[in-house]
Amino acid sequence: MECRVGASFSKRVNISKNRIKLVDKKSYASIEDIDSFGQKFFLDCVAQGVLSARKVIFVADGERAIRRLKNDYFPSSIGVLDPWHIERSLKVALGEKKYDLVKLCMDAALSGDGKKIIKLLLPELSEIESDKKEKLVSAIKYIHYNLDWIANIPKVECAGSGPIEKTVDITVARRFKKRGMSWYKGGANPLIKLRLLKLNGEWDEYWQERKKEFARYAA
Repeated sequence: MECRVGASFSKRVNISKNRIKLVDKKSYASIEDIDSFGQKFFLDCVAQGVLSARKVIFVADGERAIRRLKNDYFPSSIGVLDPWHIERSLKVALGEKKYDLVKLCMDAALSGDGKKIIKLLLPELSEIESDKKEKLVSAIKYIHYNLDWIANIPKVECAGSGPIEKTVDITVARRFKKRGMSWYKGGANPLIKLRLLKLNGEWDEYWQERKKEFARYAA
């Protein structure tokens, strides 16, 4: 099973030197197909005013299905490839010994030059061990497929997916990925919904409505 997670926000405030708080973040998560997820996530964003926003930034990992979601529901938004996912793909492909090369590639990514990343990686194909070549080819294809989103990285502030990665951690990892756990979709999705109520500050309202229902049944 794959749990898809999305987060939307419009306001940020500095709460310390290196910490930023998202004061109106809304999270959505569910184990469902990409089309169902896209529809519901879009409705959450509409409720937050995405249709009236002057500029919408769509930060993601560049997966084909996610790019399609962006084009279907947020066609005028600025697509941005999350730098963390770029770095992760490079480290997987090159290994820890190529730290300097990874850094050069990330410098190019943050300046929006995806073609330079490919230019830096191509010579490695003739030097890398044959059993690792497939990973490097996949990384090059990944960069090439997302050249347009890489070009947008320096054009926007807060280009990383820190908010969504934190949401994934709080919503999914901390509750569903503990040692020895296993889940069925029918059990996981209801619990995810309850966790979202808490994360989105909607639990008290939800619980008050449930208490009213319980009172009616008891009567």
